[in-house]
Amino acid sequence: MLWVVRLDPGKTMSDLLTAAQSEQRTTGWARQLGGPSFALPPRTSNATIDLSPGNYVRVCYVGSARANKARYHFLNGMSRPLTVVRSAKPHVRAPRPDVVARITGEGTVEFSGPIPIGRRVIRVVNSTGKDAEFKFQRMRPGVTGKEFLAIPDSIKSLPSRFYEHIDVPECIACRHFPAP
Repeated sequence: MLWVVRLDPGKTMSDLLTAAQSEQRTTGWARQLGGPSFALPPRTSNATIDLSPGNYVRVCYVGSARANKARYHFLNGMSRPLTVVRSAKPHVRAPRPDVVARITGEGTVEFSGPIPIGRRVIRVVNSTGKDAEFKFQRMRPGVTGKEFLAIPDSIKSLPSRFYEHIDVPECIACRHFPAP
């Protein structure tokens, strides 16, 4: 999992690491922008983020929610600074989405249309005031979305009779979408 974090001027990756070591997941000077998610081999995961000039950090937050921070990837060196500079080249457009998924409320996502079979670009818009996670799971035949949502988050990563992990060449398996 790779997240992109924008730092306010004067802040560094070292400052973000110090905040993480003192268990500050969020600060007023670091903005979580999201990023690509898990990509189980041999699969891929993509994210398109419009970055303005400034300082950023690429961070892996796997293990951050555990009491035992020994497996917290960021604290174990899984991060890199990134500086974005102005370019004389024209601005590159984001890929045109096939479908827009709009997060509108607690557990509510509205799609602009059906998602056709095959490789697709899905633009996710967070219209709420809170950070959100967007996840695709393929449910086993006969299982409803309501049944899936009733499963406690603590066991959603375990094998289940309700769902299976997506096994397609391109997908967003789990992705953070900051509040606007």
